[in-house]
Amino acid sequence: MKITYPIILFFVLTLSCMSTKPGNDTSNSLKSIDINYEHIKLKDAINIEKSIGSKESADTNTIYTLGKDLYPNRNEYPLASARVFRRNESSCFSLEVDYSFDKRDSSVKAILYEWNSLMYADNEMNYDKENKYSEKEISKKFRNRFEQIKVDISSKIGMPNSENFGSKTNTKSYRDDVHWLDRNGVNIYMFMFGSNYGYGQIRVVVYWE
Repeated sequence: MKITYPIILFFVLTLSCMSTKPGNDTSNSLKSIDINYEHIKLKDAINIEKSIGSKESADTNTIYTLGKDLYPNRNEYPLASARVFRRNESSCFSLEVDYSFDKRDSSVKAILYEWNSLMYADNEMNYDKENKYSEKEISKKFRNRFEQIKVDISSKIGMPNSENFGSKTNTKSYRDDVHWLDRNGVNIYMFMFGSNYGYGQIRVVVYWE
Protein backbone atom coordinates (compact mmCIF):
# COMPACT_ATOMS: atom_id res chain seq x y z
CA MET A 1 0.00 0.00 0.00
CA LYS A 2 1.38 3.37 -0.95
CA ILE A 3 1.54 5.82 1.93
CA THR A 4 1.45 9.51 1.20
CA TYR A 5 2.12 12.34 3.59
CA PRO A 6 0.58 15.78 3.51
CA ILE A 7 2.92 18.43 2.20
CA ILE A 8 2.27 21.89 3.51
CA LEU A 9 2.69 24.93 1.31
CA PHE A 10 3.05 28.11 3.26
CA PHE A 11 1.89 31.39 1.76
CA VAL A 12 3.86 33.98 3.72
CA LEU A 13 1.74 37.04 3.39
CA THR A 14 2.79 40.47 4.54
CA LEU A 15 0.00 42.08 6.50
CA SER A 16 0.10 45.50 4.92
CA CYS A 17 -3.11 46.54 6.64
CA MET A 18 -1.95 46.36 10.25
CA SER A 19 -1.04 50.01 10.60
CA THR A 20 -3.08 52.26 12.85
CA LYS A 21 -3.60 54.99 10.28
CA PRO A 22 -4.65 54.74 6.64
CA GLY A 23 -1.79 55.10 4.21
CA ASN A 24 0.78 54.36 6.90
CA ASP A 25 1.54 50.67 6.36
CA THR A 26 4.65 50.18 8.43
CA SER A 27 4.00 46.77 9.97
CA ASN A 28 6.39 43.92 9.19
CA SER A 29 4.07 41.31 10.72
CA LEU A 30 3.75 38.08 8.76
CA LYS A 31 0.98 35.53 8.55
CA SER A 32 1.10 32.16 6.82
CA ILE A 33 -1.69 30.18 5.21
CA ASP A 34 -1.16 26.43 4.90
CA ILE A 35 -2.40 24.44 1.92
CA ASN A 36 -2.17 20.67 1.67
CA TYR A 37 -0.97 19.15 -1.58
CA GLU A 38 -2.11 15.69 -0.51
CA HIS A 39 -5.65 14.89 0.58
CA ILE A 40 -6.46 15.51 4.21
CA LYS A 41 -9.46 14.47 6.20
CA LEU A 42 -12.04 16.94 7.46
CA LYS A 43 -11.01 16.30 11.07
CA ASP A 44 -7.47 17.44 10.21
CA ALA A 45 -8.81 20.61 8.57
CA ILE A 46 -10.91 21.38 11.64
CA ASN A 47 -7.90 20.89 13.90
CA ILE A 48 -5.88 23.31 11.76
CA GLU A 49 -8.57 25.99 12.02
CA LYS A 50 -9.03 25.51 15.76
CA SER A 51 -5.28 25.78 16.33
CA ILE A 52 -5.21 29.29 14.82
CA GLY A 53 -8.38 30.54 16.48
CA SER A 54 -10.71 30.52 13.47
CA LYS A 55 -14.45 30.82 14.00
CA GLU A 56 -16.71 28.33 12.28
CA SER A 57 -19.87 29.63 10.66
CA ALA A 58 -22.87 29.02 12.88
CA ASP A 59 -25.28 29.00 9.93
CA THR A 60 -26.48 25.38 9.73
CA ASN A 61 -29.46 26.12 7.50
CA THR A 62 -27.47 27.17 4.44
CA ILE A 63 -25.86 24.57 2.17
CA TYR A 64 -22.44 25.72 0.99
CA THR A 65 -21.13 24.12 -2.20
CA LEU A 66 -18.56 25.17 -4.78
CA GLY A 67 -19.83 25.72 -8.32
CA LYS A 68 -18.45 23.79 -11.28
CA ASP A 69 -16.60 26.92 -12.39
CA LEU A 70 -14.51 26.72 -9.21
CA TYR A 71 -14.32 22.97 -8.67
CA PRO A 72 -15.15 20.83 -11.73
CA ASN A 73 -15.60 17.62 -9.67
CA ARG A 74 -15.20 15.50 -12.80
CA ASN A 75 -15.37 12.30 -10.75
CA GLU A 76 -18.74 13.35 -9.32
CA TYR A 77 -17.76 12.90 -5.69
CA PRO A 78 -20.81 13.13 -3.40
CA LEU A 79 -19.98 16.30 -1.51
CA ALA A 80 -21.45 17.39 1.79
CA SER A 81 -22.15 21.02 2.59
CA ALA A 82 -18.78 22.73 3.03
CA ARG A 83 -17.49 23.56 6.50
CA VAL A 84 -16.84 27.29 6.61
CA PHE A 85 -14.35 29.09 8.85
CA ARG A 86 -13.54 32.77 9.24
CA ARG A 87 -10.12 34.08 10.13
CA ASN A 88 -9.46 37.53 11.52
CA GLU A 89 -6.51 38.27 9.26
CA SER A 90 -5.90 42.01 9.51
CA SER A 91 -7.52 45.40 9.97
CA CYS A 92 -8.68 45.65 6.36
CA PHE A 93 -9.10 42.03 5.18
CA SER A 94 -11.37 39.23 6.26
CA LEU A 95 -10.46 35.67 5.21
CA GLU A 96 -12.98 32.87 4.83
CA VAL A 97 -11.87 29.26 4.31
CA ASP A 98 -14.33 26.65 2.99
CA TYR A 99 -13.62 22.91 3.04
CA SER A 100 -15.59 20.77 0.57
CA PHE A 101 -15.40 17.09 1.46
CA ASP A 102 -16.63 13.67 0.37
CA LYS A 103 -19.68 12.47 2.31
CA ARG A 104 -18.39 8.89 2.33
CA ASP A 105 -14.95 9.22 3.92
CA SER A 106 -14.68 12.94 4.86
CA SER A 107 -11.68 13.43 2.57
CA VAL A 108 -11.27 17.08 1.59
CA LYS A 109 -11.63 17.53 -2.18
CA ALA A 110 -11.42 21.31 -2.47
CA ILE A 111 -10.48 24.27 -0.31
CA LEU A 112 -11.57 27.83 -1.02
CA TYR A 113 -9.74 30.82 0.46
CA GLU A 114 -11.62 34.09 0.03
CA TRP A 115 -10.35 37.54 0.97
CA ASN A 116 -12.79 40.44 1.26
CA SER A 117 -12.45 44.02 2.37
CA LEU A 118 -13.88 44.60 5.83
CA MET A 119 -15.24 47.86 4.45
CA TYR A 120 -17.79 45.74 2.55
CA ALA A 121 -17.91 42.56 4.63
CA ASP A 122 -21.02 41.53 6.55
CA ASN A 123 -18.93 40.43 9.49
CA GLU A 124 -16.66 43.33 10.49
CA MET A 125 -14.53 41.28 12.87
CA ASN A 126 -11.65 43.67 13.33
CA TYR A 127 -12.67 46.82 11.50
CA ASP A 128 -12.39 50.25 13.12
CA LYS A 129 -15.02 52.46 11.52
CA GLU A 130 -12.94 55.53 12.37
CA ASN A 131 -9.96 54.10 10.49
CA LYS A 132 -11.29 53.83 6.94
CA TYR A 133 -8.92 53.46 4.03
CA SER A 134 -9.51 55.39 0.86
CA GLU A 135 -10.89 53.53 -2.16
CA LYS A 136 -7.55 53.96 -3.91
CA GLU A 137 -5.69 52.49 -0.93
CA ILE A 138 -8.01 49.49 -0.74
CA SER A 139 -7.59 48.78 -4.46
CA LYS A 140 -3.81 48.96 -4.05
CA LYS A 141 -3.85 46.61 -1.06
CA PHE A 142 -5.83 44.00 -2.99
CA ARG A 143 -3.45 44.29 -5.94
CA ASN A 144 -0.41 43.88 -3.69
CA ARG A 145 -1.91 40.87 -1.93
CA PHE A 146 -2.89 39.22 -5.23
CA GLU A 147 0.60 39.65 -6.67
CA GLN A 148 2.21 38.41 -3.47
CA ILE A 149 0.14 35.22 -3.41
CA LYS A 150 0.86 34.61 -7.10
CA VAL A 151 4.62 34.95 -6.61
CA ASP A 152 4.55 32.69 -3.57
CA ILE A 153 2.59 29.91 -5.28
CA SER A 154 4.86 30.08 -8.33
CA SER A 155 7.95 29.83 -6.15
CA LYS A 156 6.60 26.63 -4.59
CA ILE A 157 5.05 24.72 -7.51
CA GLY A 158 6.25 26.46 -10.67
CA MET A 159 4.94 29.05 -13.09
CA PRO A 160 1.20 29.16 -13.95
CA ASN A 161 -0.26 27.25 -16.88
CA SER A 162 -2.35 30.23 -17.90
CA GLU A 163 -3.02 33.85 -16.98
CA ASN A 164 -5.66 36.36 -18.02
CA PHE A 165 -5.51 39.91 -16.69
CA GLY A 166 -8.66 41.89 -17.36
CA SER A 167 -7.14 44.77 -15.41
CA LYS A 168 -4.80 45.44 -18.33
CA THR A 169 -7.70 46.51 -20.55
CA ASN A 170 -10.31 47.76 -18.05
CA THR A 171 -9.29 49.45 -14.81
CA LYS A 172 -12.84 50.47 -13.78
CA SER A 173 -14.04 46.92 -13.14
CA TYR A 174 -12.09 43.77 -13.92
CA ARG A 175 -11.26 40.14 -13.20
CA ASP A 176 -7.74 38.69 -13.20
CA ASP A 177 -7.26 34.89 -13.41
CA VAL A 178 -4.28 32.60 -12.83
CA HIS A 179 -4.23 28.77 -13.13
CA TRP A 180 -1.78 26.11 -11.96
CA LEU A 181 -3.09 22.80 -13.33
CA ASP A 182 -2.21 19.21 -12.42
CA ARG A 183 0.93 19.85 -10.41
CA ASN A 184 1.48 16.36 -8.99
CA GLY A 185 -2.27 15.93 -8.74
CA VAL A 186 -3.13 19.31 -7.26
CA ASN A 187 -4.83 22.18 -9.09
CA ILE A 188 -4.86 25.81 -7.98
CA TYR A 189 -7.13 28.49 -9.41
CA MET A 190 -6.69 32.08 -8.24
CA PHE A 191 -8.67 35.10 -9.34
CA MET A 192 -9.43 38.61 -8.21
CA PHE A 193 -12.36 40.91 -8.78
CA GLY A 194 -11.27 44.53 -8.61
CA SER A 195 -12.26 48.08 -9.41
CA ASN A 196 -11.01 51.62 -9.12
CA TYR A 197 -13.69 52.47 -6.54
CA GLY A 198 -12.37 50.33 -3.68
CA TYR A 199 -14.12 47.00 -4.21
CA GLY A 200 -11.95 43.88 -4.23
CA GLN A 201 -12.14 40.14 -3.66
CA ILE A 202 -9.48 37.44 -4.00
CA ARG A 203 -10.22 33.73 -4.25
CA VAL A 204 -7.79 30.83 -4.24
CA VAL A 205 -9.26 27.39 -4.91
CA VAL A 206 -7.17 24.26 -4.36
CA TYR A 207 -8.69 21.00 -5.54
CA TRP A 208 -7.90 17.38 -6.32
CA GLU A 209 -9.45 15.11 -8.97
